[in-house]
Amino acid sequence: MASFSTLSKDKWEFPEYTVEGLKRVPNPESLTVVYAEPGANLTQYKRVYITEPLVAFKKNWQRDQNRTVGTSISTSDMDRGKKAVAELFMDVFTKELENGGYQLTQERAEDVLIVKPAILDLDINAPDSMNATMGRSYSRIAG
Repeated sequence: MASFSTLSKDKWEFPEYTVEGLKRVPNPESLTVVYAEPGANLTQYKRVYITEPLVAFKKNWQRDQNRTVGTSISTSDMDRGKKAVAELFMDVFTKELENGGYQLTQERAEDVLIVKPAILDLDINAPDSMNATMGRSYSRIAG
């Protein structure tokens, strides 16, 4: 298993190990930060295959949002949000890898690193549910 980030090292301090037990790889080519299982050999990989990202909201996010008066987030709203986040992630991540010189592929082979991205505990603070609500507007002056 491997994980990597294209964020600038200048802005972030990255730990030596992740909570999953992956170890930071020293001086990776082209990428800022790479994590892999201790002892893993990543030199065999020449291409990258990206699976569809998993997107999951923070636990009880829908319930917490719906506690606000006038807010009604449905399961279909959440599904649309997850789809939009996944599409945006794939667009940005793909461009970053291509700009980093990585060859992307849609096939699985021995020289292909399979990346399974996940965005977990997504917490959108001010969602636009696009729900129509009744309202009134008042004006002191006509026109």
